[in-house]
Amino acid sequence: MGRTAAAIEARERAHLLIRLAAIALGGTLVLLAGVGATSLAALVLVLYLAAAVSVRYYPPLQRAPFVVPVLDLAAVTGLVSTLPLQLGPWILYAFAIGVAALRSGPVGAVAATALAVVGYDSALVLRGEQAHATDLWPVQALIAIGLVTAEIVWALARQDVDTLWSRNHALALSGLTRQREPEEVLRALIPELARLQSVEGAWVWTHGSDQRLRTTVTAGAAPPAEIIVSAEAMRAVLRPSPLERIVPNMTGLSIPISTNPPLTVGV
Repeated sequence: MGRTAAAIEARERAHLLIRLAAIALGGTLVLLAGVGATSLAALVLVLYLAAAVSVRYYPPLQRAPFVVPVLDLAAVTGLVSTLPLQLGPWILYAFAIGVAALRSGPVGAVAATALAVVGYDSALVLRGEQAHATDLWPVQALIAIGLVTAEIVWALARQDVDTLWSRNHALALSGLTRQREPEEVLRALIPELARLQSVEGAWVWTHGSDQRLRTTVTAGAAPPAEIIVSAEAMRAVLRPSPLERIVPNMTGLSIPISTNPPLTVGV
């Protein structure tokens, strides 16, 4: 199993566990609700369980764009509509927000929060005169839960990116320290420069006679193998300069790294 497939498998397993936790809490609320609301709420729970298991073990449903978000929010809204409000069934929306955050990151958490508020308001409207003004406070709680969840997911994702970059930098430095010859150092350095964010290419220029620059080690986008530049551009090559002063149709930096032999790195 590839790394991507393993990640998807782990994510779907986590989705199922969160849904099972929501169903377990929903079952407890059904038991506390008594006979009056048991049948309809229990039916919603059974349908939710069947749908959760189907999504877990039937991959085409996992790829459907609206099945996963609608599944959790619709099931929770159904439970909120059938259970007494004094039991606090709105807390089940936290599980739906969690699934959305796990699947789609901060955007999913925010979107699920907005839909949860709409779903809860709809449940209150369906109750008509049974709903009271004091039943609106869970809306604020849902917004707080959604924002906190989105912030946590964003922070964790950012931490993963920083960790990945730190690992890449460590590997790059390790590769450079193993080189012994100057040419080997350049061949190890240039690909690492090309991997930096916003960098499309890197290369080394050797300074030839008659104002010629020869491109040797390259990675990514690079100028032609040999170019003839003006005297002013040749002087710019000898000091850190904007790349457009040397190659007008390119943007970047030109950095001299050696005078003997004369070498310049372009990025």
